[in-house]
Amino acid sequence: MQSGTSSLTVRYSLVTPCYNAAGTLGRQLALLANEHIAAPWEMVIVDNGSTDGTLAVAETYADRIPNLRIVDASNVPRSIAHARNTGVAAAAADRILFLDADDEIAPGWLAAMAGALETCGLVGCRIDYDRLNLNWPASRSMEPQQSGLASEYGFLPYCTSCGMGVWREYHDAVGGFDPVYRRLEDIDYCWRVQLATGVTPGFVPAATLHYRLRGTSERVFMQSMDWGFDEAYLFQRFHPHGFARPAYSPVGSWERAQALADELIGQRDLLNDDRGRLQWWKWAGYFVGSMEGWAVYGADDRGANAGAVQGAGRKRAESTLDAFAKVMQEAL
Repeated sequence: MQSGTSSLTVRYSLVTPCYNAAGTLGRQLALLANEHIAAPWEMVIVDNGSTDGTLAVAETYADRIPNLRIVDASNVPRSIAHARNTGVAAAAADRILFLDADDEIAPGWLAAMAGALETCGLVGCRIDYDRLNLNWPASRSMEPQQSGLASEYGFLPYCTSCGMGVWREYHDAVGGFDPVYRRLEDIDYCWRVQLATGVTPGFVPAATLHYRLRGTSERVFMQSMDWGFDEAYLFQRFHPHGFARPAYSPVGSWERAQALADELIGQRDLLNDDRGRLQWWKWAGYFVGSMEGWAVYGADDRGANAGAVQGAGRKRAESTLDAFAKVMQEAL
């Protein structure tokens, strides 16, 4: 096993960022150890400041995975965008693949993704949400990239970074992932790559990744809060290119904010069962993150700063937000 930069000659570099992934990384590495392709490849594990046994787990696979290396990215801890960028900078190949440490590939994933990267500079695999989430009480039917690339925003399609491939020249053309994002860095990345290079991203149905959903109300809430916060920044950046704010977003409109808060208050009974509880916390997190993002980025529906919005609409919304905050306190 090697560390740091490399003088290897390989065709593909597989980059996996890790933060306290000791409980799941071993399974992913065991699956990768059974993957075989004709072209030489390497695996770059990027440690993003782990404090558990992540590095020890990685080291046990040094003799089972070809050219396994560990790269340190702890200087900016818990930043997955920074970790991926660090991994690409250390990678030896011009064909880059990304995997996360808490998911699991299906057999043949590496060969299918590597083959797709030979003809397309930006590709995403098929994602399965069933195998690792059998006890997940909420619906999984709306999760992205199950039968094609995600495009729910009605703008450009994108590949989720947990199972994505890209040419290095495209990565370099946009300066890598933007570490400003908490959660939606892959959407931003793919959109910027498309706008900069004109590439049409490809879907690779022969490559399946089993995705692990967040299993507790707290984790669902935190993930969704990041989603809402990042969406405000996403809109600010891509509104000039034709990206329209989703109709359900409360950002930029006190009337929409009040409507979503009223809906969540009215659906508090969902907290009484497992399935409903996760759905409620998902949208509660999205709402809280959206309002925080609006406060930080302050963009209205025209892309202009709306931080100074005043009037009766804002006062009514603020009253509703106070009521929503009380419901949140009761639910905790």
